[in-house]
Amino acid sequence: MTIERITTLMDRWSGTGESLSGAYFQVRDLVIVRSGGLDAMALALENIFREYGLTTHVLPQLD
Repeated sequence: MTIERITTLMDRWSGTGESLSGAYFQVRDLVIVRSGGLDAMALALENIFREYGLTTHVLPQLD
């Protein structure tokens, strides 16, 4: 997937409300936030965990 495609999706989501209105893009083992910083990443992770629970593949589980 290209950065252009990801940007297009995030722009579309800004109108639909998905992924905090396009604030982040998430696939297995990857989260991209539109704006940098700890606050933006924390909001994205809170939303992902609220949406999918703690059993997502966003973060690897350590033994």
